[in-house]
Amino acid sequence: MKISDYPELFLDSNYLAHQARFCLNGLGYKNIATGVIFGFLSRVLSLAQKFQTNDISFFWDSKKSLRKRRHSFYKEKRHKDLSEEEDKELKEAFKQFAILRTEILPMIGFNNNFMMTGFEADDIIAKAVINSINIPIVVTADEDLFQLLDYCMVYNPTKDEMMTKQILEMERNASPSDWIRMKQIAGCSSDNVPGVKGVGEKTALSYIHGALKEGKKKKDIELSQDIIARNEWLVRLPLPGTPPIPFRADQLSLDMFQEVCGEYGLASFLEDDKWQEWENFFKGEFTNQEQKTRRRKSVKEIIMERRRTRQ
Repeated sequence: MKISDYPELFLDSNYLAHQARFCLNGLGYKNIATGVIFGFLSRVLSLAQKFQTNDISFFWDSKKSLRKRRHSFYKEKRHKDLSEEEDKELKEAFKQFAILRTEILPMIGFNNNFMMTGFEADDIIAKAVINSINIPIVVTADEDLFQLLDYCMVYNPTKDEMMTKQILEMERNASPSDWIRMKQIAGCSSDNVPGVKGVGEKTALSYIHGALKEGKKKKDIELSQDIIARNEWLVRLPLPGTPPIPFRADQLSLDMFQEVCGEYGLASFLEDDKWQEWENFFKGEFTNQEQKTRRRKSVKEIIMERRRTRQ
């Protein structure tokens, strides 16, 4: 495997769409809500410019969950206790998620646009990166995907930070396999997966490395093997049974993109400077973006930059 000069981007699309929802709620055109659509496409362009590529694949969560079917507590707190107004806004946002996935992205010519019933975007991404001949860049804020760093890099747009296997080992004292084991022991609060009571990331990693002193926490971990075994199925990616990913070449069309802009009132994308950026995107040309260079930063450079920002 190698890091390509023209990288593949694997997008956690639900994450990016939710980002757009929180930033652009209320935007609309002809009585159709379009904030998620506009914000999502803007983020796609920004990521393409940052990484000098239009080789982008989109991965979406299924409404149905095999994990939740087996363990009802899984993600139980998600979207709970919403007000009537918040519930209405969320449903409206999900309509835009579906429009992006089933209409807009295919119309533009993105052929690698995946959702598989019962599986999460994380599972499909994991299946894809494990079978990739290159090292793709996964775009997400979900740290569960750190377990995949033997096969990819993970970029968090919210923090503007790249995570690699080497950085994980340096900053978090963990290998990708340690990360899976840590999640089994400590659980995952964002997914409502309970771990060993009172044990967090650092304690779990200390136990994994054989450095945890004798005491109550160590004893609690050793007496909680049933919880740890249960969590292994919940936290490991991909979920067993995740189907192979049928990648196809994209057929990007600037003309169809222009039609989409007209259909959904995305007029600002058609203005001179922004339109030039979109033209460059569809042609795969990014050389006039002033901050761009086709030379990829090395892991050493990334680590040194992170150290400087923390001083």
